[in-house]
Amino acid sequence: MPEDDILARVFPEDELFEVILTTESDDGQVNAAPVGVVRRGHRAIIELSASTLSLMNLRKRESGLLNLVSDPMTFAESAFGIYDSKAYVPESPVKRLPNARASIPLGLDSCQNFTREDRLGATEFVRLTLDIEGLKIHAPPEPYSRRRAAAIEAIVAVTKAEVACERGLTEVLEEIKEEVNRLRRIAGGPDGSAVEAFELCVNRLEAMNGDERNHG
Repeated sequence: MPEDDILARVFPEDELFEVILTTESDDGQVNAAPVGVVRRGHRAIIELSASTLSLMNLRKRESGLLNLVSDPMTFAESAFGIYDSKAYVPESPVKRLPNARASIPLGLDSCQNFTREDRLGATEFVRLTLDIEGLKIHAPPEPYSRRRAAAIEAIVAVTKAEVACERGLTEVLEEIKEEVNRLRRIAGGPDGSAVEAFELCVNRLEAMNGDERNHG
């Protein structure tokens, strides 16, 4: 099957997907971070906060790697900066995650600065357009899991809670805590990785609440 057809199957156009972006610094340190990405033809569109290490690495090295991963704990560990730095697998142009079901190398094409206003206030972002430079399949695709999807939504919510906590937006923090509990109820029954990811999310929210009380 031609590569374009495979790409269309594993990464359909004009849909927002949560994947993990790996980038490298000048001294070879790998950073993994969950990102939302949209494919348009042979280009990927990603929006990153202007303060992220991923953005700094992309601007310096002008290359990165999309890791298509279904494991919620991998999302959680990369989102919260606790992913094992020894676990990466050699890949070109950037090391990949060992449990990536597919990887897509990227080359930086352009950057556009913008400001996003939401309930967290104003945040500076950069919209990146990146050239898709290939595709590697490492494992068969997995069927859609509602439980895993709910866990990944909760992880995204907790990253927003961290920003809310930094900005002293305690009312938003409470809303996000309720949202994570709602997603946990949706997730329902046992799934090892999803359960672990939810536990990690809840523990981080509790730590944030403790910080708020200590500063109150």
